[in-house]
Amino acid sequence: MMRWFGPAPFSRLCDEVPHVPTPVGAPCVYCEEPIAPDERGYFYVGAPPPPVHYECFVRQIVGSVAHQQHRCSCYGGHDEDPPELSRRAAAKLALLAFEGRGS
Repeated sequence: MMRWFGPAPFSRLCDEVPHVPTPVGAPCVYCEEPIAPDERGYFYVGAPPPPVHYECFVRQIVGSVAHQQHRCSCYGGHDEDPPELSRRAAAKLALLAFEGRGS
């Protein structure tokens, strides 16, 4: 079963799955950066269930900023995540773009 962690419900999914303690220090399955005490996210199903930051979870669904803007190879373009950004930083930008608050 999927579960969520972090402060306050942050998506509609939080209404459907249980809240659990934040896995402080555990690596995110997407970006591999440790989960901090004030971060939010989900646990995927698995044994053991891996945690994923909320931004990293969304990035896996909506794609990079370039993908959302149809500039990636999926659409005949060549743009991808900027190489100077970490996977986590690129995921944060992708979430902002998806929410209409970024590039």
